[in-house]
Amino acid sequence: MKHNFYFLLLLGLFSLRCNHGLEPYKETAGFSGTITYRGTWLPDSEIVTIHLVASKVPPPFRFDSLLAMISSGDVQFVPPDFTQTLPTNVSVTQYAMLVPLATYNYLAVVLQKSQTEITPDNFPVIGVYSEDTITFSPKAITVRENQFHRNINITVDFQRFPPTPYELKK
Repeated sequence: MKHNFYFLLLLGLFSLRCNHGLEPYKETAGFSGTITYRGTWLPDSEIVTIHLVASKVPPPFRFDSLLAMISSGDVQFVPPDFTQTLPTNVSVTQYAMLVPLATYNYLAVVLQKSQTEITPDNFPVIGVYSEDTITFSPKAITVRENQFHRNINITVDFQRFPPTPYELKK
């Protein structure tokens, strides 16, 4: 009888530990990292929101096509609610972005400067995931099943923003 008790206790503990049976472990797909801010922040009056943006579409892209890209899922945001913002007036922000499986050709930090005007000037890109600090050529990230990339770090230099990804010609 005593052996049955220990067997049932071990079986119960084991079942708490293995709640997915023989299913393989699945890590959530996406990436995380640090956004480091250098220089003096813009005045609060010039900042509505700051978002991290991941785009499947490589730049340049037409600014007026962004809404279609967002609704099709070609663009992902952190935070996903447009009324929220990443922290402002900080030197470092940690982020994590869960995304659908795909290659993201452009990862950038975008500042919203106006709530009323939807123009390229009011949504400047202030940082890009890149290994090139001269041209800011974007580095792509391919997210596969069970893959979570870490240390996808971006530096925002308030004295030197990357070139605009928006194609302004019609």
